[in-house]
Amino acid sequence: MGFAKEKTCQKCGFKFSELDEISFYLNEDLTILTETEARGNLGYEVLDKVNKSPISGKLEEFYCKECDELVNFYIVCKNDSKLSENEVSQLIKGLSEFKITEVIFEIGRDLLFAHTNIDDEICPNCKHKIYGYFEMDVCPKCGDKQFIESYQFYE
Repeated sequence: MGFAKEKTCQKCGFKFSELDEISFYLNEDLTILTETEARGNLGYEVLDKVNKSPISGKLEEFYCKECDELVNFYIVCKNDSKLSENEVSQLIKGLSEFKITEVIFEIGRDLLFAHTNIDDEICPNCKHKIYGYFEMDVCPKCGDKQFIESYQFYE
């Protein structure tokens, strides 16, 4: 059982979700990058795919007010391919659908404990501070303090 949280600004409609336990993995041919939530019963199926993948890890999302974009950090915990860190980084950036992407390596780290460092919480595009879910006491887009917070439970 798990749950997701989402904050919605009442003034401008900006939405941001806490997407805990987002895993990513590449297929055997290293041509498809899959990002998926590993929650509840679905988590076991995803974990199996992550474990079988040659390259896998965790995805953390932030928001950059300056760029008005999501900033995505791919934390690589496993690299059983023959590619170097630079090659893996370029591969992930090329396959990711997100405009602003950064790749961090924590090889051998358990997915549960993999995370960005405080120094990483700077937009790699514009070098300004980026915001995570729990830092959003005010809307990063318009500055309003009126959020609607909702929760969704998963089996």
